[in-house]
Amino acid sequence: MPKLFRKDFSPHMPNQTIPLFLGVSHLAGYQYGAQIFQDKIAPFYKPNTNLTIEFEDELQAVATGFVQGFFAHWVNTHSINYIKRHITIKTKNPKLTQNIWDKLY
Repeated sequence: MPKLFRKDFSPHMPNQTIPLFLGVSHLAGYQYGAQIFQDKIAPFYKPNTNLTIEFEDELQAVATGFVQGFFAHWVNTHSINYIKRHITIKTKNPKLTQNIWDKLY
């Protein structure tokens, strides 16, 4: 099983998984990232949960702008430490997963 790069779910918060299937191999653009969050995550995200976002296996690369746009709402409302504690990014490739985290500000 690939390392998910977050060691601690809060035991007092329920877990939630949202699959993110966009049909592309590369993601780029701040506005596109923000739009994907608004369209694909925000309507389904339940506050006060530990969230796992599962990207499709075809995903090969994610640009910095996409990551920053995608996480902008959470960065504006929570700390980076909160995000890293309560959100797990899951991709087929552990290096890609780490790359996404590295691009978060």
